[in-house]
Amino acid sequence: MVKTPDPAADAPRDMAGSTVAPEERIAETFNGYFAKFDIRIEARDVAVGSRREIHKEGWRITFRVLADDGGFPLEFYATHRMTDDRHVRIWADGHAEGLDAIWSFYGHDPSVPGSQEAAEEEYLRHNREVARELREAGLYPHGDINAFLRTGGDRNDDEADGTMSGPDGGDPAG
Repeated sequence: MVKTPDPAADAPRDMAGSTVAPEERIAETFNGYFAKFDIRIEARDVAVGSRREIHKEGWRITFRVLADDGGFPLEFYATHRMTDDRHVRIWADGHAEGLDAIWSFYGHDPSVPGSQEAAEEEYLRHNREVARELREAGLYPHGDINAFLRTGGDRNDDEADGTMSGPDGGDPAG
């Protein structure tokens, strides 16, 4: 007798043994990541094709939900002026994968001639490549002065003149 596969049998389960929907697992991981800042999303926010921005507690978070062979991961890019940028993909099983983000700084050895120039060149190359990938994904933090400066004033940014605008296109202060 051939047994018919039961997708529910392989579904992730919570501590009580009940199945947990992938949307709930993704939202739970996202919420855990930002728990200290009381930033949350609901399972209903994890819908394939959705894209959203959250501005709270100094964070500017842009996320999207992808259709993918491995499920439907949520990918986010988060910036905060007091810490490094974060670029993370959360898979349907709740696993969070760190992705390349724009670097905040670079180091060099002042005793080695050319070290600073080489380090700055690698820093800008990396940041411009990450910025390009983020733009293609719809996750680039447009209007973020730190992203602008860290890419060397990357002229591919639609706000590369250094002007800043708030979420509604107006004053960034609100």
